[in-house]
Amino acid sequence: MKLGCHLACLHADNRIRVYDIKSRRRKPIADIHLVEVEKADNKSKLTKFCVSKCENYFYVANARGSIYEVDAKKNYQIAGKFKGITTTIKDMQLWEDKLAVISLDGYLRIFNINTK
Repeated sequence: MKLGCHLACLHADNRIRVYDIKSRRRKPIADIHLVEVEKADNKSKLTKFCVSKCENYFYVANARGSIYEVDAKKNYQIAGKFKGITTTIKDMQLWEDKLAVISLDGYLRIFNINTK
């Protein structure tokens, strides 16, 4: 996912790595290990993520259908959790203040990110 001149990638070991695409270095400029999310959901693998427009929040989903809001300004702590999904998330998209989520059960759910 592009963030201006940065590229963020979700890795299998529950890490989000941020790369500077203008730099010649191939090492990440940020390596974010979301320990809080792992502890909260028994080490379930992260499957999807998206970033808010202001780039202050990440939204990450795991294989069990849990979606977490992670605050980038507060040392990547969990700021909230979205409820109502019990199956794997197939895709997530953020539009204005809405988070659209499609899960394996075939439903499209739309959350307001301000009220969760």
